[in-house]
Amino acid sequence: MPDFRFPKSNTKIGKQLVTEEENVNETHVRHIFDLPLHILELIAEKLYLVDYINFRSVCNAFRLVPHIKWRQVSSNNKFQYSQLLSPWLIFPKHTNHPSYAIHNLFDPHLGGLYTIQIHEPPLDAKIRYSKNGWLLMSNHNSIFIYHPFVRTGTITLREAPLHCFGYALSSLPPTPRTILVASGVDAIYYFCSTLGYWSTYRCNAYDDFVKIDNSPIIFLNGVFYFLSGQGKLGAFWLMRDTGGGVWKTFRSLKSPRPCFRYNYLAEFDGQLLSIFTEDDQSVHIYKLINFTEGGEWEWGRAWEKVTSLGDYALFVSCSSAFSVIPNSSDMKNRIYFSKLFGRGIVYYCLSTHKFYTTENNQVVQDFYNTTEFLHSTWIQPWW
Repeated sequence: MPDFRFPKSNTKIGKQLVTEEENVNETHVRHIFDLPLHILELIAEKLYLVDYINFRSVCNAFRLVPHIKWRQVSSNNKFQYSQLLSPWLIFPKHTNHPSYAIHNLFDPHLGGLYTIQIHEPPLDAKIRYSKNGWLLMSNHNSIFIYHPFVRTGTITLREAPLHCFGYALSSLPPTPRTILVASGVDAIYYFCSTLGYWSTYRCNAYDDFVKIDNSPIIFLNGVFYFLSGQGKLGAFWLMRDTGGGVWKTFRSLKSPRPCFRYNYLAEFDGQLLSIFTEDDQSVHIYKLINFTEGGEWEWGRAWEKVTSLGDYALFVSCSSAFSVIPNSSDMKNRIYFSKLFGRGIVYYCLSTHKFYTTENNQVVQDFYNTTEFLHSTWIQPWW
């Protein structure tokens, strides 16, 4: 409604003028609070994630607005709300402090740095893995699966195996068929929700597999994939009839890069990718082809060179790696690493074959002078 009041007189004394300003502001705020709930819901749907979180924390009236189902398709749009949100890099704020409760969230799209407090897991729990907004955290004797944006539904697994360097979930909790795999030095440990206890798998082929802690475990089509320090591919899955574990090393599948500095596995639009960075800071991407035929396992597979990600972007860290269609066109065809250079995230552009930083798109010559936190991961802000 238009405001037809006359302008305030400048002859009023300061105190009286301030009083009038305060009355106007209170009236304005009261009108906002009195908006119908469906109007507040429409406003909330148009907000960016951080603004949405702040919006709900203003007052009780705003908290009555139904939670947005970010992963559901809007009836008015052809895209998902979750596609409006870029993955964020989450890492502990105080790495030299015994408490890991406070974490930073870095937005590579808008460059914002936010702080979040993780409430439910113990203070010494560290981030090990992420999947679709869920964090897997662990301390010396337990594993916690926690959603930092919802802050409810924490799942605790006691008597967890010690000294594991890789974790992966087959599906989002609390699905009854969820399988959790933990990779140790001499064994694979897995927890099935239907059984409710930890099992251990050992074999000579896994012992000979050169383990590394910089490549995440990727679950795809019922199989957990591992990448060795020599670029070899390994696979672990559970038999349907007995529930026992099976390990397979792809011995005939040679590493596509004989020499490299870092290597990662990643999920890309339902396919398995291997990513190699070399000492000259070149990046090479390969796609695994011919991994199933006729519903039966076929072990004759090959790596195929990938020169473009198309509309996708990869978000890669030591604990998780996945692909998304980003909300901004200038983020496409890039690989975002869990490394900071100054106040920006380091990314690799497949169009120019160069590294940059998100702070000012400055060219980064190499990974020297970059920072990577031990217990960091990419997380998708969903709930």
